[in-house]
Amino acid sequence: MRRTRGVTRILAVLASMLVLCSGAFPADTGELERRALDAMARGHYEKATRLLEESLRSRPNDPGTLYNLACCLSRTDELEAAGKRLEAAWEAGLRDIELLRADPDLDNLRASKRGGALVERLIVEEQRRRRLRGAPQFFEAPMLGTMRVVPPRRMEPGRSYPLIVILHGHGANPANYAGFFETAGAELDAIICAPYGPYHIVHQDWHGYSWYPEPWLWREVLSSGGPSEDPAARRATIDGLEQRVTQRHVLAAIDSIADTYPVDEDQVFLVGHSEGGGVAYGLGLAKPDRFKGVVVVGARLPTADATPENLANAAGKLNVLICHSRQDEQVSFAHAKAAHKTLREAGIESRLSVYTGGHGMTEPLARAIDRWIRGL
Repeated sequence: MRRTRGVTRILAVLASMLVLCSGAFPADTGELERRALDAMARGHYEKATRLLEESLRSRPNDPGTLYNLACCLSRTDELEAAGKRLEAAWEAGLRDIELLRADPDLDNLRASKRGGALVERLIVEEQRRRRLRGAPQFFEAPMLGTMRVVPPRRMEPGRSYPLIVILHGHGANPANYAGFFETAGAELDAIICAPYGPYHIVHQDWHGYSWYPEPWLWREVLSSGGPSEDPAARRATIDGLEQRVTQRHVLAAIDSIADTYPVDEDQVFLVGHSEGGGVAYGLGLAKPDRFKGVVVVGARLPTADATPENLANAAGKLNVLICHSRQDEQVSFAHAKAAHKTLREAGIESRLSVYTGGHGMTEPLARAIDRWIRGL
């Protein structure tokens, strides 16, 4: 019997979905899947459809089962039902563009007007989702670094572009920040870079990245000091070391981007959220000549960075936009007011912008930051 390339690809998709699912399938469900795949391989698509529909009762949102159903329905010219199953598979997590483009089991669906439009829409949506996550790129730093990069949609030869570096919050994933401006419909024609914090943190229900080691680590270091050492002084030393490592990490990411893309080095901006906002404050004050502007969202101004030396160094050079929500339950609005006052008194151009949205970063906020950056 002929075994199509489509069926071979389906087996691979199903195998990957089995690995991703938690827990074991009931024995009868696994047997239904095996029989359905065997029927598909033999070209018995009506039989495979019945078996997959029965299997779907136990796993109504399984993307592999939904996809195989779409393939069977396409083969039997039940195109409206095939389209519904394919869209459900996509919503359930299937993301293989190559399958949509080339799987022969979907030929009939792709050839129809509505089915072809559906396939094209799903492909475009996935391409946009991947673009907004950014392309992963490595760079050399004190620790090997990774970042997400979203270039302008169309890059003109011989032209240089502004660079916007987005620093994520504690425990976050930079892939969720890289498309922040484009998702919101901002008009920035710039290169977007979202570096990963150098420390991978793992909790029971989630994992993410941080710009600093977990607190327990410095507590261990503090407790290891001798009896004659001042804990406060020791903590200040640790903070300084951590900050320098983090700043070198971000600067290394910027240098790597400038080596790869046509960056206008007079148009480099930092946008930091929460913990990343503290990093943006510190780096902007320490290296004001490297940044056209710094945007801080929902963050504290670290005391270790607001030294008289740093403030004097940044006076007359740095532009800062402080964005904070009065509904922020993680970082009090008072921190934003205090930072704004400190910067202004030091002669640093600072603007305080109040937005609605708690501790999160919203689409209206993205557009407000966009306007501020383009206005500098």
